[in-house]
Order: sequence, then structure tokens, then C-alpha cells
Amino acid sequence: MKEFLAPPEDITISQWADRHRIIPQGLSSEPGRWKTSRTPYLKPILDCITDTNVNYLVMMTCNQVGKGEVINNSIGYFIHQKPSPMLMVQPTFEAAEDYSRTKLSPMFESCKVLKEKLSGITQKVRKKSFPGGFLQIVGANSPVGLASNTVKAAFLDEVDRYPLGAGKEGDQIELAIKRTDTFAQSRKIIITSTPGMEESSKVYHWYKQSSQEVWHISCPSCGEYTHPTIEDYDYENLMMACKKCGALHGEYEWKAMQKGGKFISQNPSVVKVRGFHFNVFSSPWVPWGDVAFEYKQALKDPLKMTTFVNTRLGLPWKGVMALDKAYKDIYENNRVDYGAALHEDILVLTAGMDVQKGWFAIEVVGWGVDEKSYGVEYKVFRGNPDNPEAWKQIDEYLEKKFYYKDGSYLKIKMTFIDTGGHYTQSTYDYLYGKEHRGIYGIKGDNTSRKGYIIRSSIVNKTKNKPVLLVRLGVNDLKVLLFERLEKVKGEFGYCYFPSDPTRGYDSEYFKGLYSERKVITVNRYGYKQVNWEKIRKRNEPLDVRNYATAALKQLSPNFEDLKRDRGKKKVKKITIFKR
Repeated sequence: MKEFLAPPEDITISQWADRHRIIPQGLSSEPGRWKTSRTPYLKPILDCITDTNVNYLVMMTCNQVGKGEVINNSIGYFIHQKPSPMLMVQPTFEAAEDYSRTKLSPMFESCKVLKEKLSGITQKVRKKSFPGGFLQIVGANSPVGLASNTVKAAFLDEVDRYPLGAGKEGDQIELAIKRTDTFAQSRKIIITSTPGMEESSKVYHWYKQSSQEVWHISCPSCGEYTHPTIEDYDYENLMMACKKCGALHGEYEWKAMQKGGKFISQNPSVVKVRGFHFNVFSSPWVPWGDVAFEYKQALKDPLKMTTFVNTRLGLPWKGVMALDKAYKDIYENNRVDYGAALHEDILVLTAGMDVQKGWFAIEVVGWGVDEKSYGVEYKVFRGNPDNPEAWKQIDEYLEKKFYYKDGSYLKIKMTFIDTGGHYTQSTYDYLYGKEHRGIYGIKGDNTSRKGYIIRSSIVNKTKNKPVLLVRLGVNDLKVLLFERLEKVKGEFGYCYFPSDPTRGYDSEYFKGLYSERKVITVNRYGYKQVNWEKIRKRNEPLDVRNYATAALKQLSPNFEDLKRDRGKKKVKKITIFKR
């Protein structure tokens, strides 16, 4: 009784956590008593929550840095020290229940003072009650959970994973804030997330309105404070350079300086909204060698780079799409003289083809080391796809020899032909029996499924002419292409085009290459989805380039094995699909 009647301790959240938190076995690689000193960057964040001048806390950061523990420690502190009605919002209803069972319940059970507060009261998975308040745990996809009960504190976790709206009710963050209006002067709104795409990132939007505080540590050499970033990281030698003096030090030396680190605000005039950012280089749990490995993998694949920037650097991805770069830039800057049909660095050829009413569009693309691409020829053939005679010119073209300057040549190794549209059966009829020549039918899949090659299946079986059909993740292929069109000359995946005007790469081709833009919409269930919107009528150059790229991904050649000795080394035969 004496303990319950005692006034709250006059301590900060970090002090409370050091005194009372126990990390249960099995929930962490470091179970036992909580030590704020293990993550020095969390101390100022935890302690600012109890600052009476602060109403909002924003954390835009990466994975595996302990941001979830900021929420857990804050909840524990408020239950024990300043009980009040509280709300936690997870991305979905299922995530809310999972968080309650796997994170909160073990914390309440292992922390003596919290266990005492919650004992003797019937507890529910999505509502924890205690003397003086409650904690309601809801999903961001539930408008009902966001529209009831006044609360003093709201914990909004992983906000960039939220659907774009809670049904017809609107933005979940705004709905949660409205529930704290009764406590306008003393409310606490905690917003955390790894960011997503810059144009749609909720946490980035809030971070821009905050104090924008970035974690800095002092250089082991010059003592100046710096924020370690991937630009300063020598990932081959696992060394980080100081922005001030340029001195290189390894992981152990830099991490030894974390205890003296501090946040430096880029927007110090903002007081009520504190915003914090730091990245994986501050994490005590992620070795820098792992970061180097992931970064090298990401350099080869824009999809992996997006994930790396979001989850390791804690930054929003600046997705540069078709509308953001004029086709004229590529037309003027990426065309070079090959000296022949084939550039000397081309090692293998693929092709993509689209079937239209009255004509066919084909692009042949050459590929070199580091998946640098070389447009070889974009060509339009006239003819009715329902007429077998029209396909003869296609068949002859796909057998064509393309020559280097020295007289040696390559033939197309793999061709992907679109079977969608109005001429599916005619296309199947042509494709039958062509697999040995590397000619396959494809069908684009623009759903949310990930990957360049989704799956393959046998079609046209009822006609006794079975055809192997490959399903492509066209959304991911478009992302890949537009990222590569932004590459600087010499970088992995750079796109070259021939300056020869007879090869088909005129201004109309480049307009077609930039014929779509990425847009984000909300489906009928309130979830965010990515779509591509045509901004120009003719998009065949975009489609056939993606088909040719997918063919390369399916080939997956070893470019070292394909290296030519000035055109005299034969390209090895590659077997692709097997029934």
C-alpha cells in the first residue's frame, strides 16, 4: 500500500528504463537488464519525451537500432509513473495483435513494477488496463479503432507501412492526433518509421516539419563532430572517412566514440516537434562488414538499393521516374558511335517484341560487363498478326546476324514476345516449337508481386501446340529501367544507344521510352498500391526494352565467360528453360 501511495519518481524515461526494464530471454540478442549506455543515441530521444515543451517526437531511422524500444520504454514509464489513456497504432490489425503478444506482454511480465500495475485486472490483447488509464492497441487499417476514446499519448509505429487511409476516415496520423485534442498542451505524439518513397513517406513529411536532429560523433583523429554516411564509407576496406579531416578509421574506433555523440539540429527554431535521424553505422548490433556486403549487392540492383537506403540508411528513396527526366537528356547524352551494328563491348544479345494491330515492334539490345546495355536496333515491321505471312519477316529477323567492326558477329540469344492483346492465339501459333531458338512468349503481371521473372507455365495445350509462357513483373522492370536511365556513364547498368540514325533511335523512340510515370493510388480496401500511368500514347519502346531486359535476367549469363577477344571468342551456349 505504501508503494502505491508514494508519489511518482522524478526521473527521465532513460533513467526509468535503466532502473526497471528487463529484456526477456528470447526477445533480444542481449537479454537482461536494459542499459541505455548500449545505445547512447536513444538517451536524448527518450528523455525529450518528458520535456513539457515537447508535444511531438519523430524518429526517421533504419532497422536494428532500437527504435521500437523507445516506444516500449515510454509506454512502461507512463504506466508506472504517469498513468493516462494511451493509444498505439500498428500498420494493420494483425500487426497490432502480434505486437501486443510478442513485445508488450513479455515486457509487462518481466518488469516487476509493470506487472504489479496490471495484476488483478482482466487484460485483453488489444487493450491493457491499469490504475489511472489504459493502452489501446489498434491497426491503421481500422477506422473504428482510431475514432474512439480520448487519449493523452499516441504511439504511431512504422507509419510508412500504413495504408494511405483508414477507410473513408482519412489519414491515420491526423485521426490519432485528434484523439489527443483534449490534452492539447500536454499530449505526447510519438511517430516512428523506416521511411519509404520520398513522395509518399509519412515519417519524412513529419521529419521535415521537426527540429531535424542528426546524430553526430567525434572523429577519433581531429575531434570534430561528423555524421557517418555511406558516401564516407570505404566499403572495400571497411573504413569510414571523417568529413572534416579525411582521416580513415575502422568500425571499432568509430563506435568507441558513440558515448560522446550528440544530435545536431538542422532546424533549431522548432521546439514542440523534435525530430531525430540516425543510420545503421550507429547500431551496436550490425557489423559494418554486413553493411558493406549489402551495399555491394544493392549497387547491382535498384530494388535492393531502395531497400538498403530505407532500412540501412534510414532515408527516403528518391525514386526518379519517367516524368522526372526529359527524354531529350538521354537523346543528347547517351548516344555514341559504335562504329558498326555492335559496340565492341557487347557480349550477348536479347530482344523484346510487342504485337500491335497491323504492326510489330522489336528491339535488339546488347549487354556487356556490369549489365551495361547497348541499344542495337529498334525496328517496326508492318503486317497483320493474324496472317502467318507477316510472321515470316519476324522469323527471318530473329535469325539475323549483327556484326562488330572487325567482321565477327552475334545472333540474338533470347527473345521475349508479348502474348497479350488481341493476337494471343496468332502469337502462340508462331511461338510453338521455337524454344530451342530461345524464343518465348511472355505476359506482363502488373500486380504487387515482386520480381522480374515471376513464374512460367505451359499454355495452348488444348490446341496440341504447347507453348512455354513466362510471366514478368513489369512494375519492377520499369523501376529498374528508369533507375538505369539515371546512371552516370561508366556505372553499373548504364544505358548506351547508337548515334547511327538508321538504327531506329530517333526522338520518337525516346519519347516512347519515357511514356509512363509512376503513380501511387489507394485501392478499395484502403491500401497503397503502385501503378504506372501512360503520359504518351505510344509506349512500345518502353515495353520492348523491358522484355529484352527480362530476357537477360532469365539468361543470367556469366559475363566473364562471355568476354570476347576482339570478336574471336565464341559465346558459350546457354540452356535456359526445361520442361
